[in-house]
Amino acid sequence: MRWFTSSAAARYLRVSAASVKRWSDAGLLECEKTAGKHRRFSKEALDSFQRRRGQSEEEPVATASARETALIDEWLEELLEVSDSHAIDALLMRERNRLGRWSSVAKSLGSVVTELGARWARGDLNPIDEHVATERLSRALARTAQWLPNAKDAPTCMLTTAEGDNHTLGLSLLEVCMREAGWMTVWSGRRTPFANLDTAIERYNIDLLAVSASAISSEPHEMRLQAEGLGRILEPRGVDLILGGCGSWPDPPPYGLVIRDFEEISHEARKIINSASIGAYDDDP
Repeated sequence: MRWFTSSAAARYLRVSAASVKRWSDAGLLECEKTAGKHRRFSKEALDSFQRRRGQSEEEPVATASARETALIDEWLEELLEVSDSHAIDALLMRERNRLGRWSSVAKSLGSVVTELGARWARGDLNPIDEHVATERLSRALARTAQWLPNAKDAPTCMLTTAEGDNHTLGLSLLEVCMREAGWMTVWSGRRTPFANLDTAIERYNIDLLAVSASAISSEPHEMRLQAEGLGRILEPRGVDLILGGCGSWPDPPPYGLVIRDFEEISHEARKIINSASIGAYDDDP
């Protein structure tokens, strides 16, 4: 009889090791334990579980809400698990294969990030746990973005936060969307002083500036001033502007667009390329 460790069983089922352990603890996935209390799974048990899982996924009672909750739980367990970081990479690739586009993956992960913040706010997670989970996801997204190919003459998008804002996870999600849409990306990151943008735009040949504002950027008057300042810098240079995140941007802004949905941003990014003839990109069929 062939036996699998938890990690090997996770690879066989194409799920995270955290999910395998959760199913085992719940009695859904049969296992044996060694003298050292390590789980061992037989191939027969894994195949049987996979068949039952496939049947349950086809049942109409498995609502979209239930599936989304299960997916969020799986992500949070993996992000909080002290495990090989490649397990998160594998989850990302699984979701890309399931949903078809990185923009759809980013939109789905938005629910995970929201739940992560909610658990921290309720006291279910301490600040270090929340930081560890966020950092693990950010690094996995950065590794993924690094491997997404771009044409040599691809336009360039600078990714930054609103002035005084230091939350960059939204930019990590946005980066994979932009690279999939045909853009090169340059990170300016957190707390970027907008007074230096004019020289940075020239130096890095920026075609689009994407600015993310988190919930801490909540003062409407301040956010309007920032949007007006960005317009004065970018409009004369013909640089496009997208303002995103959950901050209090004026909508409509004095210049550019406010877009808070990753799929909409991806669509707009493609449209900018096509309308400006910056480069060639074939839209998804």
